[in-house]
Amino acid sequence: MKIYLIGITGCGKSTLGRQLAKRLGYVLIDLDDYIIKEQGLSIEKIFEIYGEDHFRKLEQKALKEIQDDNIVISTGGGAPCFFDNMDLMNALGKTIWLNPDADVVTERLYNSPNSANRPLLKGKTREETLEFIKMKIRERQKFYSRAEVIITHNNINVDMILKVLDHNLEIS
Repeated sequence: MKIYLIGITGCGKSTLGRQLAKRLGYVLIDLDDYIIKEQGLSIEKIFEIYGEDHFRKLEQKALKEIQDDNIVISTGGGAPCFFDNMDLMNALGKTIWLNPDADVVTERLYNSPNSANRPLLKGKTREETLEFIKMKIRERQKFYSRAEVIITHNNINVDMILKVLDHNLEIS
């Protein structure tokens, strides 16, 4: 089975993806890392040199290329929102939307040493980051809400994800 973790940047996809893959004995594929390896460039450089549209095409290409089973795929925050990516992921595996509050996401991002590597957040203050996150959630909700499983909680953990995988429930 393929498990796709989706949600806004900073919602916990990479961290929880690593933990989930370990618990299930699956392989984790971080979509951004996959693209970085394939392109030989950082996400920031891809955005800078080729633009966001090119990056979104690379995300779709990567989703189609990953054919293995027994994997957890941590997608980029925008991956579900372009082309037919949500349909593709829903057809190939189980999609899980990790959906904590924007305030929680903002604090994680603002305090993360990796914030500088997120091109869409570069140079933003805490308040600007919060407004940006709220705006992106509003824009992307119509895509994210098509996930098979939705976990709306501020302290999402692997046990919650395993529970919903077992019971195909929503957790709030």
